[in-house]
Amino acid sequence: MAYPLFELVPVIRVREVAQVAPTSEADTEEQQQPRKWPAVRLCVQNQHEEISTTVLVCNNDYILIRQEEWNKEAITKQLQWYENPHRTIEAIALDPTSSWAVVACMDTSLHIIPIGPLMTPKTQLTKLWKTDDLTEITLTAKRGVPKVITWWQSSDGKRVAIVGTEDGEIVFVDLTLLRDVRTVYIKDEEIISLDVVYHDVTAISYLLIHTKSGNQWGLLLEQTRAHLERQLSEGESAAALGYEVIESDKIPRHSVLHAEEDSTAYRPVRFQQFVGDVILGPQMCLGHTFVSAHDRSSSIFKVFDSSIDNWLPLHVYRLPTATSHVVLTDRLMFATSNEQDKCTLSVLSNHLSETSSQDQPANEDALTQLFDLPPDEHIIGLYKMTFPDSYLKSRTTQTSRVDRTKASDSDTDNTEHGDDNRKGSSIEGEQSGGSERSFVPVELMEKIETHSVLDGCVLITDAAIYQCRPRCSPEGLFLELALTNDNATSADYVGITLGLDINYLYEMVAVQKLKEGQCQQAMKLFNRSECSYLKQTRLFLEQGCIREVLTLVNIALSRPLELSSGDRRDIADIAVNCFVQEILHGKAEQELCDSFNQFLKDNFDYNEVKALDLFAECGLYETLFDVARARGLVVHALEVVLSKGSPELPSDIQETLINQGFISSIAGAADNAVIRCMTSHDAIEFLLQKPELAFRYMESMSRCLEDLEPKSLMKLAWLFDPSKDIIKPLLSKVASAYSKSRARTLSSSSFFSVDSYSSDNLDPNQVYPKPTALVEFFLKVLLILNHKLGENQSDDPQAHDIPGLDWPASGHINSSDGEDIASTRLTQQRKVVDCGQNHVAVIGAGGDVFTWGRAHNGRLGHGDIIPADGRAAPFRVETLHMHKIRVIAVACGKEHTVALGDQGKVYSWGSNHCGQLGCGDTVTRTRPVIVEGLIGRSTAAIACGQYHTLALTQDQRVYSWGWGVHGQLGLGTIEDQLHPRHITSLDAVKVTFISAGYCHSGALSSEGQLYMFGSSAFGQLGSGSSNKSSVPQLVNGISHERVVTFGCGYFNSIAVTASPQRVYIWGRSPLELRQALQNSRKRRAGHTANPSGGREFHGRGRSRTFVGELPGDDKMYLSPSEMDCEIYCTIEQVICSCNHHLLLTMKGELFSWGRNDSGQLGHSNRVDQKSATLITYSAKQPVALASAGMEFSVGVTYQGQVLTWGSPEFGQVTKYLSILYSKYIHIYTNR
Repeated sequence: MAYPLFELVPVIRVREVAQVAPTSEADTEEQQQPRKWPAVRLCVQNQHEEISTTVLVCNNDYILIRQEEWNKEAITKQLQWYENPHRTIEAIALDPTSSWAVVACMDTSLHIIPIGPLMTPKTQLTKLWKTDDLTEITLTAKRGVPKVITWWQSSDGKRVAIVGTEDGEIVFVDLTLLRDVRTVYIKDEEIISLDVVYHDVTAISYLLIHTKSGNQWGLLLEQTRAHLERQLSEGESAAALGYEVIESDKIPRHSVLHAEEDSTAYRPVRFQQFVGDVILGPQMCLGHTFVSAHDRSSSIFKVFDSSIDNWLPLHVYRLPTATSHVVLTDRLMFATSNEQDKCTLSVLSNHLSETSSQDQPANEDALTQLFDLPPDEHIIGLYKMTFPDSYLKSRTTQTSRVDRTKASDSDTDNTEHGDDNRKGSSIEGEQSGGSERSFVPVELMEKIETHSVLDGCVLITDAAIYQCRPRCSPEGLFLELALTNDNATSADYVGITLGLDINYLYEMVAVQKLKEGQCQQAMKLFNRSECSYLKQTRLFLEQGCIREVLTLVNIALSRPLELSSGDRRDIADIAVNCFVQEILHGKAEQELCDSFNQFLKDNFDYNEVKALDLFAECGLYETLFDVARARGLVVHALEVVLSKGSPELPSDIQETLINQGFISSIAGAADNAVIRCMTSHDAIEFLLQKPELAFRYMESMSRCLEDLEPKSLMKLAWLFDPSKDIIKPLLSKVASAYSKSRARTLSSSSFFSVDSYSSDNLDPNQVYPKPTALVEFFLKVLLILNHKLGENQSDDPQAHDIPGLDWPASGHINSSDGEDIASTRLTQQRKVVDCGQNHVAVIGAGGDVFTWGRAHNGRLGHGDIIPADGRAAPFRVETLHMHKIRVIAVACGKEHTVALGDQGKVYSWGSNHCGQLGCGDTVTRTRPVIVEGLIGRSTAAIACGQYHTLALTQDQRVYSWGWGVHGQLGLGTIEDQLHPRHITSLDAVKVTFISAGYCHSGALSSEGQLYMFGSSAFGQLGSGSSNKSSVPQLVNGISHERVVTFGCGYFNSIAVTASPQRVYIWGRSPLELRQALQNSRKRRAGHTANPSGGREFHGRGRSRTFVGELPGDDKMYLSPSEMDCEIYCTIEQVICSCNHHLLLTMKGELFSWGRNDSGQLGHSNRVDQKSATLITYSAKQPVALASAGMEFSVGVTYQGQVLTWGSPEFGQVTKYLSILYSKYIHIYTNR
């Protein structure tokens, strides 16, 4: 593929192109003699900042110097050299700043040329050498003829010329001292190239040497110990530690200039791995120095790190055949070749030139551009050239400039130095791309903030200097290719080859196509740009492309994993609006209507409330009520219709709703608007269709009884007859509820509200008549009916003056939140491992969650597939991984699991029969779902009890949900909660840590005070009694000490205090209490069950000594008791299980005690421990975090190794962990 990225411009020429001698007979013999044109013998080029300097040595004893600074005219000067053939220049080099040049002559003398003062006389330079003449250096001993020279600036500021000779000598010449200071020999070799390489990581400089025989050598130049200098530069910190600070200029430097003559470290070393036609050389790209190895025979080009002892290739490229010179840039390579007397310059893609096999042929697609040089020119050198960021911008206002220089006539012949006669022209390669006309709109180009400027090169032949310059912006070329070609292959090639942001550029082109009305093409380009579906739909919507938006919505919603929940909702809302707009504009063909109805039926992402409002505004009543019935929003739909439109419903819709059982919704909508618009007779007939409505609107009906026909009155009398079965249950329940309500309040109203003490059959959100009012209404109906029927009465009965309906205020009174109590925000608390009763969750590298163990009820989050034996090996929770959710903490209940993402969002899965997932229902989830009730609250920590869950937010508020019968939710009630509820009573204490047990919970304040709530049947609250508490209460037994950490077990709790460190425990398991009771009975009977005083229990047919001593007072377990444990290191984590417990110290030592019949204590035996005992393995491999299940334990070491021990009944202790920890586990701690 060919693209016009560059132009090849001759900037200076020493001879004309393809000069042909005259052949006419009229020409004289002198004229027929071909003119002798000068030729370039040697060259050197260097770029320092924005100044490029090139020096040519011609065969007519002239030196040509060209210096160019961006946006300034280039300066070209020539110097005539000595005519003495012994002074012929054999090698030349420039210093790094291009201010000086050094040449080596045939007679071994060196000369320093003041380039800077010569080109710009006002240049201020340190006068190390003459600025108005040559500085000559004569070597102290006879040397061979110089063949190559290079300039080396050592780290201590020495300026050294390194000269290689035909006799294998490498001579180091101190240019400041004007003398040679060291010579190194390579026997029987002729030096033909020298290159200095600096490795910035190891701070080593060395010399690459290429000899005529094809051998490659390395010579260590200097070890500056730069890393040591950097450390010592931090003088304040070093001095603060009591170290003597050494100034950097006093650090000893190991250099070839200072080494002993017999030092083996500074002798040339042959690289045995590079033989044959291989040439090593430095390459500078990507901000680093690399070493390349060019094998000309195989056209293989390898790139290595610049370290002298690391020769593993980073990249391997296949070059065109006969390649002679190569320059590597960040994305492209420039390569020259000389084949069949034809010289070419190739521009190659690095990416496409890479090869995995030396037998693999060259990739033809790697050739980006090819330039043919004029005939009879031979390549002398190829150098990298960089351009400033403003190059392409300034280039549009300036034409290419070509220097013209005419040499002075020499004594022997007139040598002409000039440029190509085509001023400003460039050499057009056969694949240069032709015309420079751009098809990219100006406004599109202006949207690109920064245009990339590619590196070019300087090509020097024996006839001219060429610059290969960028001719256009890569971004501009990409845009042009994407705009003009339907096939995106070309644009992709340019974008990938040059490392462009193709997603952004494709998006720009797509928007342009969209503005031009090419919607289909725009959609294809958007797909290539990976632009979000939401953004695409909005852009299409801005252009009024409704049908295309609907097509795009259909595609987007069919790929739910590619969309966030927010994007899905927004796209679905846009779809609803687009469907409605199409229908309103008369484009409602049957296919569109069917698609709309199917979308409304199947999609659950759009905002139903907003959709209903839109349908009402647009008069789409049929659609409105179809959606309302399907989504349970009939009341809202009626409210919208009656408030925004006519208060009378269309008769067909009203009849349909009544038939489908929505008569109550119709009656109560919009403040009874439908009923109020009816006549008295119609209203009564309407209400009589559902007896419950008649009871609810009794007082309203009482006002219009006299207007009713006897037939309607008969219906009312029959309905309100206390002796009838239809009203007896209601009257009984209302009477019962009313009698209870009188204890609370006195009211003169004939209606009262029903709250939580009433029957479940009564709606607590409605008001109901008092029993006396029901009877009064019935009697009033009878009196009026009798009057209507013409019965003999002395006086017409007068109806009671019954008060009007007293509607309750909507909503409920919220207590003022007041000022935010939390003055600081908690950091998120990482917890990479946790155990449920029979399953484990661990966080691996990248924030992925792995679960294993018992798989029932979805607790592992792997979906509906359950192994036949109910045991699952460690597997990643794919739902979290696919949504790129990085988890930082996990918590496990008995059959559910909760994860905390690094964005503060909470996800849950597993059993949900008590609402412990917080999803608003009791449906089991086998894959993770987000806890929507905590969205926006930035959760810091999570904890799981048996069937309930706690969350602590960064503003130090605690939320709870799930099983609440024992008060473990701390909300003051014993009701289960399906959504997270805020425990407001903890706001004032600034909670920093939470934990949850079987049916109790705890919260630790920033002041070190511990609050517990829930069941205390087994003393787990530490309150001194067995009474439950549904609100947090302070653990008074340790309130005088500062608690630093604690844990809630199944039936007990453990807390650790500071200053001094003490461990307190309270609560006992049912097994312990039962065993204690048995022992007590035995003591009273005169028997001793355990001479040691410990408690015993019988489990699985074995007698075990259990934890701790039996207190003298049987009720002592209800309050905190100090444990006797000898742990002298700071305890950081408390792990409580049912019958065994763990303590983890700052040193990573893990202590355990309790029941051990499954080996869950980790002591390599099955002996129970009654005091905290060190797990010896943790002394060798410190543990970072730990957790415990029912009869097993899990630990994670600092090396990321997962350790499990105990019962393997459900696969909790598994052999697959060796695979898991070696690849995935990543440990985070705050130590």
